[in-house]
Amino acid sequence: MLTQLDTLQLLLARYNEMLALAEANDWEALAAVGEECARLRSALQAADYMLEQASPADLPLLQQNLEAILALDARIREHTIPCLESTRQLLSGAVRDRNLRKAYGAPDF
Repeated sequence: MLTQLDTLQLLLARYNEMLALAEANDWEALAAVGEECARLRSALQAADYMLEQASPADLPLLQQNLEAILALDARIREHTIPCLESTRQLLSGAVRDRNLRKAYGAPDF
């Protein structure tokens, strides 16, 4: 069974993997690793006593790992937010085009 520190270190490794995937624009793999990260975060949140159970010697490492995860998350978002915005604009344009075709009786393509 993994300790909270082990789980956090595994989460950090997955965030590093997600950054590499985001930089490579491998969105499907990124989503899969993101789902694994969500499960790991849920496991940590379910424990809900990480700091109370941590030994004083582990606290600096816990803090470093959490700060590293937050920094990686920000870097991942630098790659994903523009892609998501572009997708949103494409979808919005498609909806607008479909509505225009409906309004003016133009055939769908």
